[in-house]
Amino acid sequence: MKNILLLAGLILSALSFPPTESFGQWEQTNGPYGGNVQCLTSSGTNLFAGVGGGGVFRSTNSGITWTPVNTGLPRTNIEALAVNDSCVFAGTNGDGIYRSTDNGASWSAVNSGITNTLVGVLTVNGKSIYAGTNRGGLYFSTDNGNSWSSINAGLPNDYITGIAVIDTILFAGTMGDGVFRSTNNGINWTKVNTGLKDTLVTCLAVSDTNLFAGTGYGGGIFLSTDNGSNWRAINSGIPYDIKEKYSPPFYWSVEDIVVGMNGESGAKVFAVSGTIFQLANDGTMWVPIDTSLIVKGVRTLAISDANLYAGTTSAGVFHSTDFGISWNEASTGLPKADVLCILNNGTNLFAGTAGAGAFLSTNSGTTWKGINSGLLGTYVYDLAIYDTILFAGTDGGGVFRSTDNGKNWMSVNTGAINTRVFALWISGTHLLAGTINGVYYTHLNTTSMTWFHTNVTGVEVRNFIEIGTNLFAATIGNGVFRSTNHGLSWDAANTGLSATKVFSLAAINTTLFAGTDDNGIFLSTDNGTNWTSADAVFSDAYVYALTVSGQNLFAGTNKGVLHLTNDGANYRTSTTNFPLSNVYSVATSATYLFAGTWASAGVGGVWKLPLSEITTVKNQSNFRPQQFCLYQNYPNPFNQTTIISYELPSSNHVMLTLYDVLGREILLLVDEEKDAGTYSFTFDARKLSSGIYFYRLEAGTYHSTKKFLLLK
Repeated sequence: MKNILLLAGLILSALSFPPTESFGQWEQTNGPYGGNVQCLTSSGTNLFAGVGGGGVFRSTNSGITWTPVNTGLPRTNIEALAVNDSCVFAGTNGDGIYRSTDNGASWSAVNSGITNTLVGVLTVNGKSIYAGTNRGGLYFSTDNGNSWSSINAGLPNDYITGIAVIDTILFAGTMGDGVFRSTNNGINWTKVNTGLKDTLVTCLAVSDTNLFAGTGYGGGIFLSTDNGSNWRAINSGIPYDIKEKYSPPFYWSVEDIVVGMNGESGAKVFAVSGTIFQLANDGTMWVPIDTSLIVKGVRTLAISDANLYAGTTSAGVFHSTDFGISWNEASTGLPKADVLCILNNGTNLFAGTAGAGAFLSTNSGTTWKGINSGLLGTYVYDLAIYDTILFAGTDGGGVFRSTDNGKNWMSVNTGAINTRVFALWISGTHLLAGTINGVYYTHLNTTSMTWFHTNVTGVEVRNFIEIGTNLFAATIGNGVFRSTNHGLSWDAANTGLSATKVFSLAAINTTLFAGTDDNGIFLSTDNGTNWTSADAVFSDAYVYALTVSGQNLFAGTNKGVLHLTNDGANYRTSTTNFPLSNVYSVATSATYLFAGTWASAGVGGVWKLPLSEITTVKNQSNFRPQQFCLYQNYPNPFNQTTIISYELPSSNHVMLTLYDVLGREILLLVDEEKDAGTYSFTFDARKLSSGIYFYRLEAGTYHSTKKFLLLK
């Protein structure tokens, strides 16, 4: 008898479609980290970050690692942080003000006298603490927050966006009415807007006797040197919108302005207006300092000695020790990032995030590392790999290519491609991009990658899948399209597909699945010619992602991760005990099922479940194939692993053999007695060279041969 060659990575699994299932425990991996950091403050060696939905986090090592410090603090949006003596104060969006006297270890509410609990601004001046609210005006406390007094007389606008103090003069920035000044601690207020041409004030800051005002409706940054009596714009060096409808120039909203001291060199003023700027040339010119910062979306800044920190809307915190010349990620321990896609490639697990760029893990998610050098688009919607080349599709930056596992990226957007890319797929020698304006393709076997538009235009394309010579594209609003020439031309394939907003596609053998918007999963057994609903139980699910492991279909949905199986007559869907909703990406490796989540209450990132813990209760009588069948492998072409499946209507001695293009036997995959049933395994071809191969099934008098293409 011939010996059976056992391959590393060859996973054999006889399938008997299960009536019941049980699932193990999902585990959150250690990242990728991100988080919507809305405010930062420091106290000695303690750095605090307020995170939208995640509460307060503390770092004692300049942001290298973070720890949540939320005991007694509602896990709500933290809008403002301030430090007074040994007390830390947190302003929340709906729960008022909380105080900690032990560096965040515990918190207690301090709202006596406050009638509006939407606190967006906190400022400390000596023993006085000032709190600005949304539609509740200004409050101040002189006893560390034990009691608060309203100081709104003569202040017509109660939406406070900024507070500043120069000596004994108090300033309040408002949403729409500009700046107000009080010389008697808020007993009376006077509007001071001469020269302030944008009255939607977003922030205030003080450097010596200089008062800065950031605005939010195109005016940029203003400066007053006479306590607000007169203002002048200081926007030299800040880019603006050059569209003709904006005259004068329209500047980005100013998110934050901070001032820090740098020894004898004096004060340094930094501002965020789309980019981080430093005021230079004796206060006459703003100079961008975030050219080495790999992400955008900076919302808040903080300075502690020579340390400059930038909090972002989705990528956590970044740290500079040279005032912006260089930046380092400083987010470990913060809430996990929102994960849009996952790609497994052997020992490398890649994740694309919403705003934090791309990440790599080489240990199944135990640790993650940002891989964003040169990757200008930080919303990474899809990842694909061709041989050793990694591609990233981004929203706004187009397509990027890396030849070193993401360490460095370069743009590959020559041609007519729309840069809002949501899906990537490799078909033959074509790389396909699904964009907000249809499908584009480029040739992979050319040194210069130029993109061409196909006949699928004017529609958002979200996903691709391939079955044999049939390539499918999922669109938002126009259902599914099919191509038989590697994506060069397309036809609609929607009969019976009542839901035309299709997020995701997958295939098991020749069965095609489509995940839809609020209508669950549909399936087609004739290459998209006709469609039916796959399952009635979860027919209202939003199915954002689909992936296959053997004969198992897993779905990332607004109801968590679902598992679709077949009992021989019908498909049946069950939950997998996933602890969160809103799963936007799913993928499998040889040992794990991975789920990428959208952050909920500060919890997100990538989760994993061992495939070995998805246990089925077998019942062979439920399903017996009616005939022999060798299925086309999936995916095909492939560059590392592929799934080969076959069916036996009766017990037989089975031989499954692999041949090269010259007909020489390369590997004997199966040589043993098999009971009737459906069988599937994952074939690892990493030891083979690129090229065309044939696999042949022999069982009794039955024999069948299929062809696959290995691309490396």
